[in-house]
Amino acid sequence: MFKAVYELGKLVSSKVEQTQRFTTDIGDNYVHELAIVFDKRGDNVDFVRCEKRTRSRRNYLFREKKGNVSVPISLTLRSAGKGSEKIVEKFINYGKANKTPLASEISKILFEKKEQIVDILDKIMDTLPKKERKFYTVVIRDGGEEKYPGDIDEFKEIFMKNILKDTDALEVEGTCFLCGKKEKIGFKASEIFKFSSFDKPGFAYELNDKKYYVNMPLCSNCFSFLSMGKKILDQDLSMNFYGSKVYILPRFYYRDVEDVKDLMDVSRGIKRIKELKDIVVEKNNPYKAFEINMYLYLAEGVYTALNFVFYTAKNQEMKIHLSVLDVPPSRLRQISDIAKSIEDELSLTFATREYQPSVMFGPLYEVFKDGRFRTFFDYVEAIFKNEKISLQPLKRATLEYISSLKLNSKPFATKAKQLVTSAFFVDRLQHSVEGGL
Repeated sequence: MFKAVYELGKLVSSKVEQTQRFTTDIGDNYVHELAIVFDKRGDNVDFVRCEKRTRSRRNYLFREKKGNVSVPISLTLRSAGKGSEKIVEKFINYGKANKTPLASEISKILFEKKEQIVDILDKIMDTLPKKERKFYTVVIRDGGEEKYPGDIDEFKEIFMKNILKDTDALEVEGTCFLCGKKEKIGFKASEIFKFSSFDKPGFAYELNDKKYYVNMPLCSNCFSFLSMGKKILDQDLSMNFYGSKVYILPRFYYRDVEDVKDLMDVSRGIKRIKELKDIVVEKNNPYKAFEINMYLYLAEGVYTALNFVFYTAKNQEMKIHLSVLDVPPSRLRQISDIAKSIEDELSLTFATREYQPSVMFGPLYEVFKDGRFRTFFDYVEAIFKNEKISLQPLKRATLEYISSLKLNSKPFATKAKQLVTSAFFVDRLQHSVEGGL
């Protein structure tokens, strides 16, 4: 997975502004933006207001730093739940430490109006749900245009100066895990991927965070490509999927990152997957339209293969439930064809006004979601990779599920038909040897 994300980031980075390669994602849970708005006219800067905004896709110039950092490298910080005063103080320190014109002016205004600004921000915080996370940033209105930290050259120079300073401070030389070159290493993959495990939450099993240069050494370039790839995953290629999420990660054949045609193929491939997120969602069945279109839609992309990574995330820690690698478009076409044939056959006997046979993951999830989540993903893997799997767990779970519905006097006929449809589909895939192997 690391290699595929790195390759994606490397391809995309060739057309992306440098700072975006070193920024890290704020986090899906940070949905509320608390903006301190300034007005700039020539050399004059004035405080305008503080306001709550919905998080957007602007370049906030955010980079995660561990520990209690008194001087941030950017004017975007997550809320630590300790009130607004600490954040404003750090923004003041940013201007004092860097002494550039705009940073200094903002620092001066924040210092002079600290009490007023903190009071406004705290009052806004009190109106927001406590469980929903927030972050702080600054917005500069300049000539009718609103600029965030990542839009301002002065702030970008400060950001890169700090990144290069971190690189120069690296004392360990070695072979980079991703590019294989002899470089200064020491950038942490755990700043990008925070894997949850029974060994130590936040890190892959047996990876020692204090000895990252031994386990998974990264040079600054490869760190930036990996970071960029992860950002594309989170923004465009991540979708909700039955109690979890899925990354749909394309892999491309390319000769040269500078080859324009290859980059156009990459853009089209990403756009095609992203468009799946925009399919109209049905309130009672949020995944139906996605699943109906998924196989055939993805089978027509320009990529050579797709990786499907199913995961859950809690407190920024990522737990991978299943990683299905290198699924070729031919396999997706085969899955689509078999699903269609099952639906056509069963429509003669199962179709009613309430139910039309439809092959979906939902029925499998229903019978396995309580205590048997792993079994659900065993069937998902078998579908994508054409691996042999017994139908016995599904048959047993189906009988238990239908019996429980009967005992509780709940309708069960449609559920039973859905599960029979799923079983026929899995069985038919097991006996098919066409394509995708």
